[in-house]
Amino acid sequence: MEYASAQEHVPDIECTIQTIKERFRCQYTRLPYGRIPIIMVDVLVQECAKWLNIFPPKGGISKYYLPMSILNGKQLDYEKHCKIPCGTYVQAIQENEPTNTTKPRTIGCIYLRSRLSKHVVYELMNLQSGKMITRRKVTPIPISKDVGKRVKYYAKRDNMSEDINFISRKRVINKLRENDDESTGVYTCESDEEDMEED
Repeated sequence: MEYASAQEHVPDIECTIQTIKERFRCQYTRLPYGRIPIIMVDVLVQECAKWLNIFPPKGGISKYYLPMSILNGKQLDYEKHCKIPCGTYVQAIQENEPTNTTKPRTIGCIYLRSRLSKHVVYELMNLQSGKMITRRKVTPIPISKDVGKRVKYYAKRDNMSEDINFISRKRVINKLRENDDESTGVYTCESDEEDMEED
């Protein structure tokens, strides 16, 4: 184990952080909402980091076993964990007690992620409350304008803007450069530009 001293740059870690930022930008621009609430931002960043540990990296411990499986013994199931992308509008089963009432049997939600467990557990953002809930069964539905307005309402409530900027621990804002090519999705932060000039 190599330990880094305080304020020392660790290139491998910085490269991984940049990779997570790039994946987050890709996922964020894929979403149809324009702006998203903080609960969705948190989950999206966690999912970007989680998926780095899903597939075996080049030069890793194993060519065949997932890092996640090696560390905690959990297996990935496509039907449970990969079928629905984050940000999809779903109808979640609402199990009422008693069941023989006229209350709705499903509720509108935004799919966030599935937990890596033996049982099927989906984490969702309830569109009625804006809070995270868990359900065991969901059905993907096409997004309507009302769903988009509801998501934007919660984003506005959380003071989220359409531009997501990453702030370093030194409070430096990493903005998109003017000459970044948005059509290809290639972005470089200002701090990276300075590092390249020094080399």
